[in-house]
Amino acid sequence: MIEIRDLVHIYNREESDGIGDSSSPNEVQALDGLSLSVADGEFVAIIGHNGCGKSTLAKHLNGLLLPTSGDVWIKGMNTKDKEHLWEIRQKVGMIFQNPDNQLVAAVVEEDIAFGCENLGIPPEEIRERVDQCGYASFQMECGSPPFWGTEAEGCDRRSYRDETRMYRLG
Repeated sequence: MIEIRDLVHIYNREESDGIGDSSSPNEVQALDGLSLSVADGEFVAIIGHNGCGKSTLAKHLNGLLLPTSGDVWIKGMNTKDKEHLWEIRQKVGMIFQNPDNQLVAAVVEEDIAFGCENLGIPPEEIRERVDQCGYASFQMECGSPPFWGTEAEGCDRRSYRDETRMYRLG
């Protein structure tokens, strides 16, 4: 379950960042008192114009950003609590807009296994999870391992292999 209460996020801009003119404020409020509840199993889409805070909200869900004020709770864990950050990030997967920037192997099967290895999953279970993604049958039918074709599909598979329950689609 996701619980967001009175979430505010303010970005601080450097005066030398080249954005705006000298009369521009050094702070930009991206989120202003957002509250939201998402139950387990519920599907929610966050849509809106460029710059409206979608990505900022998504980064709060796995602790990449911390609230200026307010709270974000993932499965009862507050993202402000550094002790739970790793566990929260195992629950909230990130799929970025440009998947090419997050691939670690040319062969899909190896890329899927990479995340499992990082989580310390035993090799036998890694093999089982990779097989559940359906790439072993592809290799048997075609005689070679599949390479990355549709990046989004590969990213979906990598999130699946980690048993991630929540996703951010860029």
